[in-house]
Amino acid sequence: MEFKSSQFDMTDPFARHEHLAKVVERHWLAMPKARQQTILADYLSPVTTTQTKWVETPLQTRPFPVETWQPASAAPVSQPTVICRPRRIRRPLAKREWLLLVAMRLASELRRSARKQIFHTLKTSRRFLRRTLRRHLARRGF
Repeated sequence: MEFKSSQFDMTDPFARHEHLAKVVERHWLAMPKARQQTILADYLSPVTTTQTKWVETPLQTRPFPVETWQPASAAPVSQPTVICRPRRIRRPLAKREWLLLVAMRLASELRRSARKQIFHTLKTSRRFLRRTLRRHLARRGF
């Protein structure tokens, strides 16, 4: 059974809306042109071509009292609270999904350990060959 990685990846909060927009656009493009025109006519208001004339009036101002700011009476500045949220929103996994996740983690851990063992084996064999070759050449008088 295939699992879509997009089901578990909640890093993009707009992914669902983008997907819905693509679905709507796909259906819109599949619709006949006449049907599109009737929908547009129903939902869009007609465009007015007449320009509205601006009425110029003298600017009206009215004075209002402004309180002066006193630094002594100001509240002390506190540090903002830091809220740490998880990078993705977790949801409970089904048993099969959980087993698949555990299997993937185990496989990657085994790959890593095998890589380390191969590296270590090659390193020790190189050391061994270098050491024995030096001894062998020393015995021959080189």
